[in-house]
Amino acid sequence: MEEGACNEYLEFSKLELNGVVIAKYFDSMQHSYPTVIIKNIDSAKLITLNLVNDTSNSYLSIIVDDAIYKPKNQIEIMVKRKGGNSFTKKIDFGCKENILQKIKLNR
Repeated sequence: MEEGACNEYLEFSKLELNGVVIAKYFDSMQHSYPTVIIKNIDSAKLITLNLVNDTSNSYLSIIVDDAIYKPKNQIEIMVKRKGGNSFTKKIDFGCKENILQKIKLNR
């Protein structure tokens, strides 16, 4: 479990997000995982975020039409609402630092 959480952390950190939430749902085809679909502003590419192991419950904070920004190699997202309110949220997959370092060494 811990290694899986760290792999999710690493994959998420590689993402660069600059888009708008177009859908949010519990994916019944994937064990009802909380899922967020983001449409990239620059390329119109759709990005599917599976947040099943996010211990910070970010899924509950995000709503459709939120603008989501995240630079590559970071795990914090900036969320901007249509009304102008914004906040940052750290996506936390429960990865322990010692496990993360072990995985990085083996790559």
